[in-house]
Amino acid sequence: MNTTGFVMPVGVASGQVLLSFAGRFSGQPGPMKAHAETWKDRTFNAATRTILKRIPSSTFLARHEVPRRGRTFVRQRDNFEVNAIASERTLSPPRPQSNRVATEELLSKLPFTFNDVRDSIPAKLFEPNLALSMFYCVRDFIFAGALCFAVNYADQLLAASPFSWLRLLLWPAYGLAQGTIMWALFVVGHDCGHGSFSRSKTINNIIGHLTHAAILVPFHSWRISHRHHHSNTGNLDTDESWVPHNQAQYDRTDSLAKFFRYNLIPFLWPLYLLGARGKPDVETTDSPSETNAVSAWAKNTHFHPEMELFKPHERLGVAISSLSCAAVLGSLVYAGSIFGAVPVLLNYFLPWVVFGAWLSIVTYLHHTDDSVPWYEDKEWDKLKGGLCTIDRDYGTFINHIHHDIGTHVVHHLFYTIPHYNLNAATAAIKPVIGQHYRKSDKSILQGYLESVKNCRFVPNVGKLRYYTSYDKSEKVEQDQP
Repeated sequence: MNTTGFVMPVGVASGQVLLSFAGRFSGQPGPMKAHAETWKDRTFNAATRTILKRIPSSTFLARHEVPRRGRTFVRQRDNFEVNAIASERTLSPPRPQSNRVATEELLSKLPFTFNDVRDSIPAKLFEPNLALSMFYCVRDFIFAGALCFAVNYADQLLAASPFSWLRLLLWPAYGLAQGTIMWALFVVGHDCGHGSFSRSKTINNIIGHLTHAAILVPFHSWRISHRHHHSNTGNLDTDESWVPHNQAQYDRTDSLAKFFRYNLIPFLWPLYLLGARGKPDVETTDSPSETNAVSAWAKNTHFHPEMELFKPHERLGVAISSLSCAAVLGSLVYAGSIFGAVPVLLNYFLPWVVFGAWLSIVTYLHHTDDSVPWYEDKEWDKLKGGLCTIDRDYGTFINHIHHDIGTHVVHHLFYTIPHYNLNAATAAIKPVIGQHYRKSDKSILQGYLESVKNCRFVPNVGKLRYYTSYDKSEKVEQDQP
């Protein structure tokens, strides 16, 4: 049984920061398999553009980059436009992508419709089983309570034994285990937010508040912002979860903001709740580092019902969700006054950090891979957007514990399918969508590290764009005056 995914969040978090200082995420050069062209004349006149457009598309790879002394010419794969983009660095050479679909097919009408995909799924898979949903919810709460009891009992035994030093290993192990269970509770509440826990809105709201407030997540606030993400997945202009920078936005973002965005991914969940957005600024600003993720906190926090994020009729529910989190936080403060701050930090907040790492990493990996396309708004539609994600395998044990949340393609197409039916629904749609289905065959650690290194930004223009990155190991000499 594969359980390697169990220790991933904290291992990745610490390794990620260390590697960032060592420069491992800078991107190493690969062999240039694409045919390279150079032009002596730097001026792209109309004749040159005409000639380039007549070159057969098969001459070029998906994204053809041509370094030229302080200037990078990026050939767009959808219309073979050539754009001069000022840069001191070269772009990473394109790599073969088995999960990529031909651009022409993605930009044209897909060979199947939304109804074709839906009709391939047996109707019973859309129906929630309340008893089964409640079983998973109760199971997760029991696991959480059992872990808390067991770690404190073991801590007392070890403290009175010659092996008291083992407590240094006991509590980190508990943090990993309990943080994973907190993540599982979040997924149960996630089903409630989508209406796939039960057909009763009242039951969904009650269970959603119980599971989410227990881990300091405001249920209604999260449900509303998450709904927006599902309605705009893969849309460069309107999505709000892990939306890529384009190259110009990336270039004008300062190093500190980049460090947070790419090297502290496991710790970004609390910032998202407080108001940071996963969407880069689309405006040209005077401040090189100004992005929506920094500048719009005051109007995007999940805890204030008067924020622009919420409509007037949603504000009462937002207030109730915020008050439920405040009640849990107050209970923790009260427990700290009785038992001391250290036990509360070890029992609750240590695993809560691990839970945040799980949530951030899993969400990032759902939508960040250099085989996953991003569309301009005018080219985007619901079906194309639903396919802009990728399935990940966390190992048999973790897949079961976190309720198969890695099975994400079919979830984004039909979010009302309960988590325990996702695998069967995926098997049903794969013959219909064919090569448009994406699943990574990499380990979670490998996939995460490669995405952080290779998925830095998308080209500035294009109806359809894929992630790329700078090859920082090869500095391009600046043009001399």
